[in-house]
Amino acid sequence: MDLRHRQARFVAALWPYLLALVTTGVVALPRFALHLGHTSSLLPFIGSVVVSAWFGGIEAGLIATALGTVAGLPWLSKRQAFDPSAPAHADVLMVGLFIVSGILISAALASLRLGRARLLDGSRRLAAEVDERRRAEADARRQRDWFGVTLDSIGDGVIITDTNGRVATMNAVAEALTGYRLSDAQDRPLRNILRLRASPPPVGDNVAPFHAASAGGIGRAWHEAPVPADKPAQDAPPELRYDHAASEAAPFAPDERDEAGWPTLGSGVRWRAGRQTIRTLLSRDGIERPVELSIAAIHDDDGNAGRDPAEDGGSSIVVFRDITDRYRAEAKVRASEERLADFFENVDVGLNLVDARGTILRANQSMLELLSCQRENYVGQPLSRFWQQPERFEGALARLLAGDSVRNVEGTLLGRDGKTHDVLLDANGHWDGSRFQYARCVIRDISDRKRAELEAGRLMESLRAADRNKDEFIAVLAHELRNPLAPISACIDILSRHPDEASAQRARDIMSRQINQMVRLVDDLLQISRITHNRLELRRERVSLQRVIDSAVEASRTLIDTRAHSLRVDTGDTPLIVDADPARLAQVFSNLLNNAAKFTLPGGRIELTARAEGSEACVTVQDNGVGIPADMLDQVFDTFTRIEPSEDVVPGGLGLGLSLVRKLTRLHGGHVSVASEGLGHGATFRVWLPLLATDPLPSQAPQAAASAARPLRILVVDDNLDAAEALDAMLALDGHETQRAPDGETALTLIETFRPELVFLDIGLPGISGYECATRIRAMPWGARTTLVALTGYGQDKDVRQAREAGFDDHLVKPASAAAIQRMVSVVASFPTPVPAAVPHPD
Repeated sequence: MDLRHRQARFVAALWPYLLALVTTGVVALPRFALHLGHTSSLLPFIGSVVVSAWFGGIEAGLIATALGTVAGLPWLSKRQAFDPSAPAHADVLMVGLFIVSGILISAALASLRLGRARLLDGSRRLAAEVDERRRAEADARRQRDWFGVTLDSIGDGVIITDTNGRVATMNAVAEALTGYRLSDAQDRPLRNILRLRASPPPVGDNVAPFHAASAGGIGRAWHEAPVPADKPAQDAPPELRYDHAASEAAPFAPDERDEAGWPTLGSGVRWRAGRQTIRTLLSRDGIERPVELSIAAIHDDDGNAGRDPAEDGGSSIVVFRDITDRYRAEAKVRASEERLADFFENVDVGLNLVDARGTILRANQSMLELLSCQRENYVGQPLSRFWQQPERFEGALARLLAGDSVRNVEGTLLGRDGKTHDVLLDANGHWDGSRFQYARCVIRDISDRKRAELEAGRLMESLRAADRNKDEFIAVLAHELRNPLAPISACIDILSRHPDEASAQRARDIMSRQINQMVRLVDDLLQISRITHNRLELRRERVSLQRVIDSAVEASRTLIDTRAHSLRVDTGDTPLIVDADPARLAQVFSNLLNNAAKFTLPGGRIELTARAEGSEACVTVQDNGVGIPADMLDQVFDTFTRIEPSEDVVPGGLGLGLSLVRKLTRLHGGHVSVASEGLGHGATFRVWLPLLATDPLPSQAPQAAASAARPLRILVVDDNLDAAEALDAMLALDGHETQRAPDGETALTLIETFRPELVFLDIGLPGISGYECATRIRAMPWGARTTLVALTGYGQDKDVRQAREAGFDDHLVKPASAAAIQRMVSVVASFPTPVPAAVPHPD
C-alpha cells in the first residue's frame, strides 16, 4: 500500500512536466519536419501552453512556456542569418511577449480551471446534500412510524410532552387509563391530563436524566414502573436505551410539581430510567386506580440537563401502568404470608429453621417459650447446644444433609431456666437443586406425654397387682366362705340324729360362730364398697372412747381367748370424748385386736392403751406376734393386701380388715400408722382421733325387755321359702302367732284378714316389691299402727333411706341375728295399744 501510494504521488508530480513536454513536442516536431520557415517561430507554441495550462494547471502551462521558448530560439537565430537586416531587439521583444503571454495564459486558464472545478464540486455537494436530506426525511418518517407503532405496542401507558410541558402524543393505553383521547389531550398541560395523588404504600420515586440523540429539548425523569408487562418499556426501540447510572439525579415527586414543573420531551431520545413509585391516577370519568409511574426528561448529546424542568419545563416521557390486579394479587399474597407468619409464630409446637451447620436461622414464639429464651439469645446459636444429647440432633442433621427426612427423634432439651423438656423432633430439608438451603425442624414437647406414660406404666403395674390381688381375693373368699359351711353341715347332721342336749348345744354354738364369721365377711365387703363409692354415712354422736373400746374388746374376746392370748387394756382415768359413730369406731379397734390375735402365736401378749395427746386421742394396739416385713409396711392398709401366714398363725382373711381401719379412721377425721421392727418382732398400730370437750354424756336409756311381754301376730313375707320357714319357726317357738307369704299379692291378701302387729317384709319380691307393699299397707285404715321391718339383703345407706321413705319403721340386713329379731319383737310387744284383730266374717 505504501509503494502504490508513493507511485501515485510520483506520477502526480511528473504529470505537469510530461504534459508540457508532450504538448511542446507535438508543436515542435511538425515545424522541424516541414521546414515552415522562420516567420512566427514562437507563435505555435502558444497552443501547447494553452493545452498544458488547461489540463495540467498553471505549473504545466509555465513549463510549456519555458519549453516553447527554448524550442523557438533556433528559428530566431536562423532568421538573423538569412535576414541580417532584421533588428535584433525585435527577437528579444518577441521572446518576451511569448513568455509574458505564456504566463498570463497559464494563470488565466489555471484560474478558469479552478473555478470550474469548484463549480463542479459545489454542484456535487449540493446534489449530495439534497440526497442526504431526502434520506434523512425518509428515516425521520420511518422513525416516527416506528416510534408510533412501538408506543401503541407497549403494554404501559406512555405520554410524551413538548418543551413547554404540554402533551405532544400518547398511546392507546394512556388514553384508556386517563380517559382522554389524543385529540383532546394534545397541547394541554400534562398535569391536567395525568392527575395523580399519593397512594399508599409508596414504593419510592426519583428523577433520572434523559439524553437526546440529536439536538432536542432538555428534561428530567421520574420513573415508577418496575417494568416488564406484556410488552414493557424496555422493549422500546434502540432510541430508548436504559441507563441506570444517572438515575440518582435530583429526585422529586410528580405530585409535588406545579404545571410548569412537568417535564417535557423533544425528538430523538435515549431513555434513562430511575426508580419506581406508586400513585393513584384519577381518570377523566372519575375512576381511581393505582399506577406504577415513570417520568423521564430529555438531556442534550453532551449529557447536560440544562434548566430545571421544575422552573422552566422540558421535554419528558411518562410511562405508567394499571396495577389494580397486581395490587389485589399482592394483597392476597401479603394476607397469605401474614397467615403463614401467624401460623408459624403461634402454632403450639416449636418451629426452627437451621442451616447446614445446625445454626438456628429462625424460631417461633412457642420454641422460645419452651426454652424460656429471648430471641436474640436463641437465634444464631447451634441448636445442638440446647440438647442434652447433642449427638442425637447431629445425627438427625447428618441424615438431612444426606437427603433423608427425620421422624420421631426423641431427646431432652435444657431451657435457660434450668428446666428439662422431653421432645420429639421431625425435620426435612429444603434444597435448591443439589444445594442444601435449610432444614425445617418441628419440635414437640412430650414431657406431659412422658409423664403420662410413666404414670400409665405405674397404673398398669398397679392394675396388674390389683388383678393379682383380685384373683387371690376371689380364691381366699371362696375358701373363707367354704370354711364355715363344713362345720355347719356337720352340725346339721348332728342335730338330725337327735343327740343329747349337750351335743345339740355344742352344735348350735359352732353354727352360731360360723354364721357370725360369714356375716362379718359380708359386712366387710359391703362396708369397703360403701366407703369406696362414698356412700357410707356415719351416725355420729358424742361418745366415750372407753365405751367404744369396751365394745370392741367384747367383740374380739372370743378369738383372743381361743388363741390363749393375754390382753391388757388401759384407757386411763381421764374421759376421752369423741364425735363418732360408735359401731363403726368399735369396728376399727376390733379389727386391730382381731388382726393382733390372728398374727400372734398362741399364748401371745396383746396390749391396748388409750391416752390423750394434745387435742387428739391416741389408741395403741401392740402385740408380740410375727411382725411385718419392712417392704410391706406401706401396703398393709391397701385393700386385699395379705401377708402370707406362717405356721401357728391363723390362716385366712380377705385383706379387708386393715383397709377398713384406715378408711373408717379417715372418715372420723383421724389417721392411723403402723410400726414394726421386722419379722418376729411384733407390730404396733396407732389410731389418732380428734377429741371433744369432756362435757357429761347423756344417760343411757334403759334397755328394752329381753323378751316379749305378750305374744304378737307376726307376718313373714319372703320369696326364699326356707328363710321364711326358719324365721316363722323361731317366732312360733317364742309363742307368737305367725303367718307366711311368698310374695306381695299374697301378703296384702293375708293382711286384710290377719291384721299383723309386726311384719318382716323382704324387698326383692316377685310382682309387687316390698316398697310398694309397705306403701299400700300404710294406706290401710289400721296400717299406721303396724310395725313394718325391712328384712333384706340390700344393706346400702341409700337402701335404708328408701325403706324409710316407703314407710318402714326399721331395716335389718340378712342374715339378721336371732338377738336382733328378738329385740325388735320385744320393742313391738311393749307398745301399749296393739293393732285390733280382724272381725271374722259370718259364714
